[in-house]
Amino acid sequence: MTALVLGIGNDWRGDDGAGPEVVRRLRAAGIPAREVGADPCSLIDGWAGAGDVILVDAVRSGAAPGTVHRLAAGAHALPAGLASASTHHVGLAAAVELARALGRLPAALEVYGIEVSDCGAARGLSPAVARAVGEVTAELAARAYERSLDRACGELGRGLGEHQVLTSHDFDTSSWAGRPAAQDADSLGLPAAAARRRPER
Repeated sequence: MTALVLGIGNDWRGDDGAGPEVVRRLRAAGIPAREVGADPCSLIDGWAGAGDVILVDAVRSGAAPGTVHRLAAGAHALPAGLASASTHHVGLAAAVELARALGRLPAALEVYGIEVSDCGAARGLSPAVARAVGEVTAELAARAYERSLDRACGELGRGLGEHQVLTSHDFDTSSWAGRPAAQDADSLGLPAAAARRRPER
């Protein structure tokens, strides 16, 4: 199953619109994604019924604007030094921990935090954050295509017999790694797919 991407943020607060912009670009490529609020109720309602969830949010940690933090939040609390952009009423870390205490976290939860520059009252992303949005979008699109290929290979393997289960790793993809995501990225005006990275553990 493809992970559900939830974008948090406010388009009218500059770089705080990073999460919603990632959602729009993924949805245009046919990948499940939606915007949600950062408060616990919105998050819990947003991921209800989903097994794997990826949150994309604008954050501040002191790193350079446009830095992308990839974190596995299902097993461990988010770092204390990673704060949501100031336009949220409730911080993302606090909302996730409340959901954890209530036993309402999804089976797998990852956070992509995009380091922001300016969250003032304006519409539009700063250049560094806009580049990071393109990187995150292409990376998540590539991951979604990889999952789809693995699922298709599994179904083909079951059709061939229980001793011939295939995955995407059974194919030589060295000449086209990331190509599906890159094709969609081109159609959306995004950069080519970034190298796939796994969340920090």
